[in-house]
Amino acid sequence: MKSARIIVATSLLFFSCATQPFVVNYFYGPVALATLKKTAIENPQSADAQMKYCKTLTQFTYAFIHQEAEFICEEDLEKCRMMMRRARDNYLEALDYGHKALEIDGESQESLYYTAVAVGLYIGVSKNDFRAIGKMDEVGSLAYHALAIDSTWNDGAIYELLCNYEASRTSIIRGSLEQAEAHYEKALCLSGGKRASVFVTKAESICVQKQNRKEFENLLKAALSVPAPKNSANRLADKISKKRARWLLSRVNELFF
Repeated sequence: MKSARIIVATSLLFFSCATQPFVVNYFYGPVALATLKKTAIENPQSADAQMKYCKTLTQFTYAFIHQEAEFICEEDLEKCRMMMRRARDNYLEALDYGHKALEIDGESQESLYYTAVAVGLYIGVSKNDFRAIGKMDEVGSLAYHALAIDSTWNDGAIYELLCNYEASRTSIIRGSLEQAEAHYEKALCLSGGKRASVFVTKAESICVQKQNRKEFENLLKAALSVPAPKNSANRLADKISKKRARWLLSRVNELFF
């Protein structure tokens, strides 16, 4: 049981993928990914083609492999480990295509954002891998670059990523929970409180570190009370965030001492 908890704890970093509309679902994902990869390979000079494959692979992996592995960890540790290895390989592949996109257009906010997310999620599933942890600064470099271009992009998605980034650095390299809190407040303001993932992000990245159980529970309940978006892509992201919120609430006695 202890091993399972260690695996889950290492992947609490960088819950950022569900901040954005999902372009694929579980059933059509593999077909869409194969098509997008083929397009990226056939169009090596297209930053958009490279970015779309990076984005879609990262989203699909987080929603349907990485997060699902966390959910089953205590029931089936071996399957959890297998799925985490698959997620790690996928994030590395997504990262490769993200880098290709940025080599072509280094000012694309979408490429900067999703490459940063891919790096962060890769770190999150690479426990005890110091080479992966060494990439932490790349997340910040990409995210702050994107922030400098347009801090309001996608209703505060970059601030939400930076909330995770700064909170994660406090336990690995350096960083500031105060900075993380400030980024959360900006993400909350720009999202208008209409994105469940913003509340989940603070609960998971800040409240657990501070051992603030009451705020943790209140934030997750707030996430669950966010009205479902009308747009189908946003609705899937909303469902994924709320599914995580329920799972985190079920683990409250493990996360707080």
